[in-house]
Formats: sequence, structure tokens, C-alpha cells
Amino acid sequence: MCSGSRQGVTDRANDFGSYDWFVAKAEALLTPLAELMRDGDSVIPIDGPPSDHGEMADRLESVARPMLLAALWLGADRDPTRPMLDADRLATWFRSAIELGTDPASGGYWGNLSNHHQHAVEMAIIAMSLGIAGPALWEPLADDTKRRVAAWFAQIRGHAGYRNNHLFFDVLVLEFLHAIGESRPGDDEAIDHLMRQLESMHMGDGWFIDGTNETYDHYNAYAFHTYGLYWAHAFGRRDPERVARWRTWASSFLADYAHCFASSGEPAPIGRSLTYRFNGVGVFALAFLNDIDSVKPAVACELCARCIEFFTSRPIGQSQGCLSIGWTDEFQGIREPYSCAGSPYWSAKGFFMLALGRDHAFFTSPATQLPADGPFTRPIRTPGWVVRSVGGGEVEIVNAGGVCSPGAAARFGSWRWGRQAYRTGVGVLIAPKAEVTPPDLALVARTADGKEAYDRVSTIPARLDSEMAQSFFALGSKATGFHVNVESRVAWNGDWLLLAFRVTPQQPAILTFGGFAIADGSGDVSSDGVAVVSGRDGRQAVLQALDGFETIDVLKRSPDAPRQHLYTDDHAVATASTGELSEPATLVALVYAGTDEAAAAPWSVETIGDGEIRLTHATLGEWSVAGLVP
Repeated sequence: MCSGSRQGVTDRANDFGSYDWFVAKAEALLTPLAELMRDGDSVIPIDGPPSDHGEMADRLESVARPMLLAALWLGADRDPTRPMLDADRLATWFRSAIELGTDPASGGYWGNLSNHHQHAVEMAIIAMSLGIAGPALWEPLADDTKRRVAAWFAQIRGHAGYRNNHLFFDVLVLEFLHAIGESRPGDDEAIDHLMRQLESMHMGDGWFIDGTNETYDHYNAYAFHTYGLYWAHAFGRRDPERVARWRTWASSFLADYAHCFASSGEPAPIGRSLTYRFNGVGVFALAFLNDIDSVKPAVACELCARCIEFFTSRPIGQSQGCLSIGWTDEFQGIREPYSCAGSPYWSAKGFFMLALGRDHAFFTSPATQLPADGPFTRPIRTPGWVVRSVGGGEVEIVNAGGVCSPGAAARFGSWRWGRQAYRTGVGVLIAPKAEVTPPDLALVARTADGKEAYDRVSTIPARLDSEMAQSFFALGSKATGFHVNVESRVAWNGDWLLLAFRVTPQQPAILTFGGFAIADGSGDVSSDGVAVVSGRDGRQAVLQALDGFETIDVLKRSPDAPRQHLYTDDHAVATASTGELSEPATLVALVYAGTDEAAAAPWSVETIGDGEIRLTHATLGEWSVAGLVP
């Protein structure tokens, strides 16, 4: 079983990470939901905000996503000697909900599917749930109910879906219909077509771009590979060649992805749908259902347990005790337009280890460490990332890639993928609107009058190795014609990042770069132009401008402004800005975040120019970087 000794997690008397530990965690999440279930209802009345999909979709989501969690728990090898939820009552309620929800004559009807509708997502979740817990949820249904469920699912044939990971939802529903004897001529060809479309999104080494969103983030884990490995395990015997391909991709991806979690279990906060919290770890368990061992069982168990514990040990419940929208607490500001009260229960996918037997090596292997428990630097070419360990068991994604389509930028904000780095243990700022760019770890160009601001939307990675990350991007907009070309180079030393930008403005522009945003922080700027922000937890952030910047400031949330920090209500962040630039210029800055006060001291500049920077530090010694200054 997993180790009982690790950073940030208390000892659980050797129970931590056992099969029964995961069962109990799932049950604890189900308990407040069970208390809300009422006989004769087909939805769970979870309090929370609406999505932009409409009330009918939100109602369905409130039952479909918890159903997956319930299915994994119901299908688990539970210890009958331990007190637990009433499994029979839970299964009975969900069967009744299925019967009512798929009956058009019922007042609890879940509604019809239409083109580009959210119902396709929830249909697939229900199909997965029925497959996972068939003896509890599917087999006891009456034959006429089964036929009605099949007719409801059949609406998915030929419907217009989004060309991204959503294509998997059609695949999973059509495969379920085939499994229960309700397929139609042409379904196999449709599945093949959809899978080929999904495979066209594979960019290499197991990494997928999310279709028309054009983004790389945790959707690789909890969408492409979770659905891909579930499909391979449940239905892949009909297409062994495709199964082998998806398993090979997953093996490569998981070897990379295991490095994206801190020693605490926190995932790096990059991308959208952060409110799904720990749902990305389920793919590590699904790997073993597919005979994939690129991440060893003990490491996978430790990672899953630490990630689930990281979140569930914090106040992530809302007023009813159900999962809230947020990260380490309830934070509505993190919500995308498509999220509603039931959305956080996508985290159910984090419990696929319950589908493994309790005697599986996942649970019985000797304790081990995570990659973040030791030093590493891992370039990942396809997304354009260098993932590395930093102090205190944290990890950082140095982001020399990052692509965001115009549609995704307008709907979600390009800053979710466009920062220079994403580090655990620090958090990020979440803008109140998609078009507003938070300053932390972002290079932002403003028009000379300050009325327009632009951040990264598409980045081309160049050099990517254990010492440096180089990339090219442009800041601006077709609508305004504003354009600034940027060449970015980033080097690192412990908890420090050294960044150099070669900027070429096509119109007068002001460039601003921000340091790490510190929760509950306050700070000031020293006489020698170094900004220091300190938080209540002993964490510090430092911004030291070396070349090209004219002013440094510390921005703190005003009392009447909405919350922006991922962790807490208040924050402070240091920024450095240029004057108005009309000619090419080189900007160089150092940023730090950590808890080592001696390491946080500023650097002395020995040489800057001629392609080299040489620095000295009272604690860290000399640091010389060639090729950093463009």
C-alpha cells in the first residue's frame, strides 16, 4: 500500500492508499449526495450556479456525474465488516432515476438531445456507469425500461458534436448500444470514423491537442486517455490494432504526466476545468486494466492517493456538503460558462482504481516516492513544456508551448494556457472575465494609450532541453492591427526563473511582466528596484528587473474587487513595466517563489550582454547562462 510518510499528508496508520481507503474516500463524497436523493426524483438538487447549457442540461448533469462515482463504488469489492452507505438504496434510487429520466411521459424526463448539446456528454457518463456497475444499475431494469434507455441513447446517432474530445461521447454510447444488442447497421463504421477524427488530434508521444480548442492541458488525462483506455478495456476486443495504438500512446503520456503533480499531490494549475480537481488521476489506474506499466503500480497508487487527499483534506464542500466549484475551497470565480452545480463531480473519474481488485499490485506494492519527491527536469516536446521539480516538493511547468484558438480565448481566456510558467504551491490568478489578462507570469502588451491589452494565444516552441526553453509568439489582434513579435528564453536555478524577451513592436507599445501571485500577500519595492511579496504562510515571491524595464510595482487586490487568487480572497503580485517602446528591445527579469528566505535574496549582476548573463548570489553562488539574451 502507499506510504504513510510524505509531505503535507498526515500518517493514516498504514491505511493510506489501501483499497479500503479509496473506497472510503468515494463513499464520503457520495454521502451528502445520498442525503439529497428523494424517492420519485430523477435529479439530485445540488445547490449552485447555472451553466449556459440550460436548466434541463444542468438537471441531467446533477445525476449523471454522481452516477459514475456511485457506479465505481457499487462495483467495488467493499469490505462488508465496515459501516457504509446503504448500497441497495443507492442502486435502487439510481435505477429509478434512469427509469424516470428516460421516459418522455414522466415528469422527471431528462429531455431530448439536440445538435451541440450537453446531453451527449451526460449520456456517455450514464453509459459508462451502466457498463461499470451492470449488476447493480443495468441488469435489474425491466426489459421495457432497457428498451426506453436504448431509444434515449439512440438520439446520439448522427448528432452534431464539437470536434474535440467530445467525439468520444458518441463512441462510448454507440459501443454501449452494441454491447446490449441495440446497434444499427453502420454503427461500426460510424465508430471508426469518430475514432479516426480523435486520432487526428494526436500530436505525438501520447499528447493530444483538444480539437478546435487547440489546447494542451489536463484534458489529455481525464478526457482523451481516460476515455481511450476505458474504450480499449470495455470494447476494444473488436479492434485490437486500434487498442494497441491507444495503449502505446497512453504509456508514453503517463510517463510524462506523472511529473505534473507536486509531492503534496496538487496538479499544476494549467488549463480549463480546474474545478474537476482530482479527476485526472484515474487514468493511472485505468492503465493497469490495459496492461500498461510505464508508471509503476506503487507510484501510481501514491500519486492517486496524494492527489485525492490534497483536495479532500481541504474545505472543498459547499453548504450541502457536496463538492463545490473551486480548487482548494469554494471559489465561483474559477467557473467556466459551461459549469453548473453538478460539474465538480467529473472528479468521479479519479476513482477508477476501484475497478482494480483489492489484491492488485497498485495497492500491495511497497511504498515509494513520486517524481516530485526528488530533483528532475523533464522536457516534453509535443506540448512545448519543461516540467521540473522545485523547492518543497513543488513542480513547475515552464511553458514554451501553449496554443489557444480564437474561440477558446474568447470563451475561456487565453491566460489559462499562455503564462510563462505554472507552479504548484503558489496558485494563479483567475480573471473575472475571459478578455482580462492577469499579470502573474505573463508578458502583456498594451497600446500606448493603455486601452487595449494582449497576451499569448499561440506559441511556437524552439529550444527545449534541461537548461533552457525558447519560444516565439506574438501579442496583438487582427481586429486592431496591433502586433508585437516576441522571442522568449527561460532558464532556471532552484526556485528562480531567469527570463529574457526580445520584443519588436510594430506600433508603440508598453510591455508588462508579472511575478508569482502570492495568496494573502503584501509587499513593497526596494530602493534598488527589487519587489518582494510575502504571504502569511511564509512563502515569498521576488521580481528583480535586470534590463529594459522602467518601473516596478506591487499590485494588491482592493477590498471591493472580486477574488482572483486560486487559493484565497486576497493576493499581491509584483509587476515590471517598460516605457513606451517603438523599436526592438530586450527585457530581462528574475522571478522567485518559495519559502527559503536566504535563497530569496536578490542576485548581483556581473555581466549582461553579448549573449551571456553572469550572476552571483550570497547563498546560491554563481549562475552563468549563455545564449539567454537574444
